[in-house]
Amino acid sequence: MISGERYMPGAYLSGPMGEMLPVVPQPAAYQTPTEGFQELFPLELSAEGKRMPWTQLDPEDTANRETWDNLPKQMWYYPVKRSKELAITVATHPFVKDDAGKKMPLIATMPYGSGRVMFIGVDSLWRWRKGVGDRYHYRFYSQAIRHLSTAKRLGGQKRFMLDCDKVAYAIGDKVVLTAHLKDEKFNPLTSEKATVYISNSKGK
Repeated sequence: MISGERYMPGAYLSGPMGEMLPVVPQPAAYQTPTEGFQELFPLELSAEGKRMPWTQLDPEDTANRETWDNLPKQMWYYPVKRSKELAITVATHPFVKDDAGKKMPLIATMPYGSGRVMFIGVDSLWRWRKGVGDRYHYRFYSQAIRHLSTAKRLGGQKRFMLDCDKVAYAIGDKVVLTAHLKDEKFNPLTSEKATVYISNSKGK
């Protein structure tokens, strides 16, 4: 869901759409201030966002960080109360805080059913086209859509699935694994602990 001033996501807070959102939005529709936009702001990748392959706008890590730091800034955002428990905050407002005292989530994703959902709290990513055409704007959306769609293709109706944070690692890199666990009715598992057994090709 991409936010908008009139209806997104304010008109969909109850019912299945509200349940699917990875954030808890403020209940009132957010309008442009009558005095106009006072301060532009950049999107700031979270620690988790920096590790995600689909947020890579440049294949080299240093160049990717510099690209994100220098992308054209945003003018408007939809305020949210917080991210939901199963959500991953991908990008935030650089200084505005949510109700939990954390930086305001502006891009968040979450497993839902056999797939994933994503919330984008700004409506001006098209500004990234300034001077470079579709280089970053197209790449971001195509990689985001691929990220969302492959979860369903790979996960299907599996009750258990492990994701890793990168597609390739160097020796000594930290590997972050995320487990998606469901009960017999394919609802998210609510147990506090789960034991995982991993076997290699030899069955050990």
